[in-house]
Amino acid sequence: MRDQKERVETIESTMKNEFRHALAVNLITQEQHDNYLQELNELTSYIYEKYKDDPSFYPDDWDKINYYYEKIVAL
Repeated sequence: MRDQKERVETIESTMKNEFRHALAVNLITQEQHDNYLQELNELTSYIYEKYKDDPSFYPDDWDKINYYYEKIVAL
């Protein structure tokens, strides 16, 4: 789980930096920025909570994670 946690933390940090940059260059509004951060926090919390005892990812979990990232990539 430690490796997965580090990967999730790296992805979370990278996404937050991307959101800040997008906001700074006016690609997104403050409201969009806040919404994306909230969704990222919910996804990260979901991952940590669900996998704190069992590090296995299941197909429906990957669907949820992929859905979030597809929304972000659509920026």
